[in-house]
Formats: sequence, C-alpha cells, structure tokens
Amino acid sequence: MGSSIDQKPQAVSQGDFASPKPSLELSEKHYPQSSKDARDLYEGRGSDEVTETDASEPTSDSALDKQQWRYKIIALGATLMLSAGSHFVSNSLNSLKSTLKVELAITNTQYGVLSGTISLVNTILPFFCGVIMDMFGPGWGAFGSCFAIVLGNFITIIGTYTGKFALLVVGRVIFGFGSSTIVTTQETMLSHWFRGKGLALSIGVQIMVSKLFGWLASATVVEVAERTGFYGNAFWVGEGIALFSLLMVAVYALMMWKLNRLEQKQREKKISWRQLYYMVYFPNIYWLLPLNEFIMGAVWTPFLGIAAEYVKKRWHETNAMAAWKSSISLAIPIVVSPLMGLCIDRYGLRGHMVISSALLLLLSMILLGWTHVSPEAGLTLFSLSLTLGPVALTSAVALYLPMNMVGTGIGLIKCGLNFGIIIVDVLIGRLQDFDNDAYDRVMVMMLVLACISVLTSLAFTFGDYYLEGGLQSVGYYRRNELMEKRKPIEQAMAKAAAEGAPIPKYKYIYVAIFIGFFIVSWIIYGVYLLVK
Repeated sequence: MGSSIDQKPQAVSQGDFASPKPSLELSEKHYPQSSKDARDLYEGRGSDEVTETDASEPTSDSALDKQQWRYKIIALGATLMLSAGSHFVSNSLNSLKSTLKVELAITNTQYGVLSGTISLVNTILPFFCGVIMDMFGPGWGAFGSCFAIVLGNFITIIGTYTGKFALLVVGRVIFGFGSSTIVTTQETMLSHWFRGKGLALSIGVQIMVSKLFGWLASATVVEVAERTGFYGNAFWVGEGIALFSLLMVAVYALMMWKLNRLEQKQREKKISWRQLYYMVYFPNIYWLLPLNEFIMGAVWTPFLGIAAEYVKKRWHETNAMAAWKSSISLAIPIVVSPLMGLCIDRYGLRGHMVISSALLLLLSMILLGWTHVSPEAGLTLFSLSLTLGPVALTSAVALYLPMNMVGTGIGLIKCGLNFGIIIVDVLIGRLQDFDNDAYDRVMVMMLVLACISVLTSLAFTFGDYYLEGGLQSVGYYRRNELMEKRKPIEQAMAKAAAEGAPIPKYKYIYVAIFIGFFIVSWIIYGVYLLVK
C-alpha cells in the first residue's frame, strides 16, 4: 500500500490508451466486475463498438476541471457560501425545540413532523435536481434553491409571529425545496471543478463551512431569542445570511458568463429526459453509497435535532447551556473536515474512514445513552463521526460515475439520506411521547442504527476492494492510474445509458428498494401528520 501511495507511476505508453477502440479487457484486470457490468450493458454487441466518440458526453475530466486556478478559487468561494443560510436556519429550529413546543403548544410528535418537513420534499427533489443539473448545468439549480430558502424562511418567520403551526409547516416545506437541493448543487459544482485534483479537500471545506454556520446557529439563537424577548427574531439572522447566499449565485453566474459556459451549455446540450433512467446503469458498488448515507444519516441529522433538549433533560442544564454544549457536535467538523479531505486526496482511505465513522457513531451513542460521563465526551465522538463519514462518502461519487451522471448520483445519495432522516425524525417524536417525554427508547433505536452502520460500512469497503480494485482507498498516483484505465468503462456506461441499452434485470432490484424506502418515508410522515 505504501509504495502505491508514495511512488509516482511509471510513464504509460501511448499505445495503452490511444486506440480509438479501447477494449473492455483493458479494465478487466483492475475492474473485473466493472468490466462485467460493461459487457452486460452491451449484451450481444462486441466491445469494439464502444469508442471514445460514442459516449454521449465526455467522461474524462470536465473543461471546468482544467480552468485556471483563479477561476477555481472564485468558484470555490461562491459555491461554499450557497448553503450558509440553509444550515443556519435548519440548526436554529433544532436549538429552539423546547421553546417551540411551549410557544406553539405542540407535542414531540408534532415537532418531529415540523422537523421532518424539510426532509419530506427532499426524499425526491435532490434526484430531479441532479438530473436537471446534468442536463443544463448547476447555475439555475443554485438560483432556484437559494430563492426557495429565502422565501420559505420568511414564511416561517411569519408563522412564528402569528403562532400558527400550519404556517410554519408550509414555510418549512418551501424551505425544504431549497435546503437539500442546494447541497446537491454545491457538491455537483465542486465535482465538476475539482474532480481531477482536490475534490475531497473541496468537499471537506464545504462541510466545514456548512458546519460552521450550523454551529453559529446552535450557539447563538437561544441567546438572540432571550435578549430580544421573542424566539421568532432569531430566524431573521438566518434570513440575512440566506440573502447573502443568493448574492453568491449572482457572483458565480457572472463568472460563468465570462467563461461563456452558460450560453455554450444551452447551445450544445441536447435535452433528453432519458437521464431520469440513468440510475439503472450505475455500477453495483455505487448503491452502497446511498445505503450508508441512509443508515448513518438516520442517526446523524435526527440526533442533531434533539441534542440540545437531550442534554438539557439528561444532565439538567439550562436551555442556553444545553444549546452551547450540544453545539460541540458541530464544532469538530469545522476544523477537521478540510484536513480529512486533504488526507483523502493524498492517501485515499475512504473505506477506512467510513468504517471509523460508523465505529465512532456507535461508541458515542453508548456514552450518551448508557453512561453518566460528561456529555462533551460523547458529543465529541459523535462530531468526529460526522466529520469522517460525509467527506468520504460524498467525494466517492465522482470516482464511480461519468461526469454527465454525477449530479444524478449525488442527488440519489441525498434522497437516501432524507429517507432515513424523515423516518427517524417522526419515530423519535412518537417514541418520546410514548415514553412520557423521555429519551430511553429513542437512544435504543439510535444504538441499533449505529450497529447496522458498522455492517454497511464494512460492506462498502470490502465491496470496493472486490469490485473496483480498492479505487476509494488507494493513494493519489495509483488512483489516477486506475481512473485512466477505467475510462472505457465510463464510456460504455454513458453510451449504454444514452441509447437505452438492455441491462441485467437484477439492477432493477436496487431501484425497487430505493423507491420502497421513498414510499415508506411518505407513509410514515403522512400518517402522523394527519393523526396528530
């Protein structure tokens, strides 16, 4: 392993990859399963039909990835700020849970419905957002997402002033149209700009910025509410930040206009709604990414939503002190995420980090639920898990898929994340109401999910070694070698998807399971919304 990381690869002769008819056998030595997938996509057709010019879209590094660094820095700065308002507003609601229940006279289940509202619309929107970005580019997606965040939060503010729970739900639904799609937009933009070099680092910095604004909300909104005398005033801070995010969209659009990419994209890109079906052509190993996001996300995000109140009840803290201590869960990603991204770009080790994230999540739940040590200990481990997992999983997508499918791939992962969030958000409220406002049953559920996450993380890591030759875990130079050898597979995948080539029937099982979780999440949410 060490030699593959530290040594530069030997020069590769032009004859290895210059042929206009790359054979699928080229990748079989390093990607036995991927080559099989490519052959399956072309049942009854020879590999000599797959040429570099056949693919509907170039699957090598995009033109944006080859732009000058001054443009990359501007793109990075603008992209990082897109979700600042979204994360601030989301965490504002979490920290004000106790206040909202009193002011609006709602139950824990109703709060779970309110909290899960964002995730409800995002069980499907990130997928369509990803498809649209693959078709048209991310510019319009960024504008629409930021506008929905501004409008939805404004309606939420009106709901706090009128005291109408239904209006808060409407505001959160509209806010939800933008909150998760903006993350899909961000990560797709970063994948296009930094796929060749620095992708994990840019994703790490993106997570750092998002957690920074989430931490600021957790640490300050209760103080703002108490000092101003009304809890609704805290949401005005988020509104201002959301407006600044909208301004960043204009900055990015201006730069893209200068690069003449927006107009070129509209002029050259053919609209094909066949891209809605591209997910059935994804490689087998890809589907372990949304599975891991589904299981881990079902603990990460819902626990963030209850952390302040849980600390308050279990350790008998004041609202302000509980919010401050619970903000520790967002503090470590602010510092560590970029370092983890830098480490992944240089050394790989994504699989190792996903396993470590799952183990830390399990240990944190044990400390928080079954010991009386200071909450800072468990929250610190939880924060480390929240750092390692998202950086590794999100940056893995662009290595498995052609660039004209990355948006769809990221969108599906975000949908999977939200399936888990909405199911667990509602169940938390139900279990807490059933348990006389206690969190005992809730923590048992969290522990079970954390145990399952260990198994899914192991499946991803060993699956990557078996199916992809350890693509996610090797160092920079070796990874570049494997990515170069993988280009014929990406070209075969892109061509098959564009032409609607036959695929193995078992691939529809992945899609069926995915749709099944979508239906379950909507049923659970709808039942408790109507009943309560």
